[in-house]
Amino acid sequence: MDRSLISLSMVTVLWETRRNYFLDIFTSFVATLSNRRSITAITVDQVPEFCKCFVDEFGIIIPFHPMLAIINKCRQNGVLRKEMGRYVFVKDAVSKSDFSAEEALLIRKQKSLVVGLSEFAHTEYEQDIDPALAEDLLIDLLRHNDIDILFASRDTTSVLPEIRIAKKYKGFLHILNRYIIHIYNSNPAAFSYLSDVSLGHVITAAVVVQVYDWPGDTVRKSMFYLDTPIIFKLLGADGPEQAREYEDFMMRLRKGGADLAVFQHTMAEVNEILEGSVKWANRPDFDPARASRVALFFRQQGYSQTEIEKFILRVESILGTYEIKIREVPAYDENGQHVISEGKLQSLIESSYLEGDPSFDKELHEFRTRRDVSSISAIYRLRRDSRPRFLRES
Repeated sequence: MDRSLISLSMVTVLWETRRNYFLDIFTSFVATLSNRRSITAITVDQVPEFCKCFVDEFGIIIPFHPMLAIINKCRQNGVLRKEMGRYVFVKDAVSKSDFSAEEALLIRKQKSLVVGLSEFAHTEYEQDIDPALAEDLLIDLLRHNDIDILFASRDTTSVLPEIRIAKKYKGFLHILNRYIIHIYNSNPAAFSYLSDVSLGHVITAAVVVQVYDWPGDTVRKSMFYLDTPIIFKLLGADGPEQAREYEDFMMRLRKGGADLAVFQHTMAEVNEILEGSVKWANRPDFDPARASRVALFFRQQGYSQTEIEKFILRVESILGTYEIKIREVPAYDENGQHVISEGKLQSLIESSYLEGDPSFDKELHEFRTRRDVSSISAIYRLRRDSRPRFLRES
């Protein structure tokens, strides 16, 4: 049985149940691989071999640098700890993250999908498609459709292995397309599994997509409004590695002809978080549950109040370096056009947070959520009737 399709559906399952950042999803894969292969520690020099083990076990290709990013995320999440230049797996955290028990259901779903395709081909077209060929056809379909459509780049590398469909079987791709239409109309469970595989492919591709010379002139005359986390990453309040990546990202946008801006209320939020971090710096009653993520970073790194205040002084310099303009939100249209229901949007956002974290306190975070709503509503007003198909039209 092909492992890649099961693994991609597992990506979607983890995404939908844990609602974390994309890289967090792959900490579970690394933990599961550690358990199955009895890997207790790895070094940077061993990462290429670890990537090969990953392909062998899960059937999806994670290159060296994205794997390093995943390993660092594992360290942040407590699955790994660094000792004497090695990344050592934390046994209890690995056991909690292992998804082997959840995988059994996905294996059954894949068998059902493959058997269904074979039966459909035999019944409707009098053709015999064995399970291995059926899986190859599915992989070929994903590899040559999802990535091309979403990224429209011939340079993008799929995480799926290269599948060569023999010429005599090319006609079976038509049968596969008809089968997908068939299960869409008559077998929602099978189609849902296929959709999960497809979404898992998209999510995984987003993690490993190569940068090349993106964005080029695709962003010329576009305006990018930056959110609070991006400002903090540029400042270095999420570590020097993140700062370098986002500095490069901003330079590429500027080189491509994009304009950068930040809303006034976003800058107010940045300043409030930094000032709050100064207050938490030396307090003996420091409470991680109440402090911001930025304050937690400063605390973990041992920053003093003076060092955090230097970050505050860097804000203006960072904005100037990348020519980031501070903008007020646009006024509301007198005729009520280009306006969304902000109250309904706030409720939807809060519901989404609660779904991912039942302990989410919407009253405590109400003002922060309201700022998010204000940003989204402002962008909607700025776009007016525009429905951009490309970045350069945004």
